[in-house]
Amino acid sequence: MWKIKDPELKAKVNQFFTDKEIHEEFEKNTDLYNYFRLSTVNKKGLCVTITVEKELVEFVPEYQENDWNPYPTVTPPVDGKKWLTQDEDGNLAIRSFTRSFEEGIDYSWEDQDDRLIVAFRSLPAPYQPETNK
Repeated sequence: MWKIKDPELKAKVNQFFTDKEIHEEFEKNTDLYNYFRLSTVNKKGLCVTITVEKELVEFVPEYQENDWNPYPTVTPPVDGKKWLTQDEDGNLAIRSFTRSFEEGIDYSWEDQDDRLIVAFRSLPAPYQPETNK
């Protein structure tokens, strides 16, 4: 999803436009200009138009539930849950993931150096045998 890089600017623009609206307008933009416009009219008739330079926007991959997600570009959306992980050597393991907020955000995989994890995905649902009817 295309998102505004600067958190302060993003917060101001998000007062009028959602991340989804920003992404959709950026996607519609042609390469003829170095900016794109966001426009809306609210229920009271207030018209808001914001022009954003393209260089202020970056593509941020989103978590894909049924696919491999590159780590650390994408981080697990849920702490404490078990995930299937792959390390840089291609080894697979089931590990839990946690975030701590003591000195900024710190990511941690159970029993593994974070720098060695290259991808993760959700575990499949447990096997459920079909009952004979």
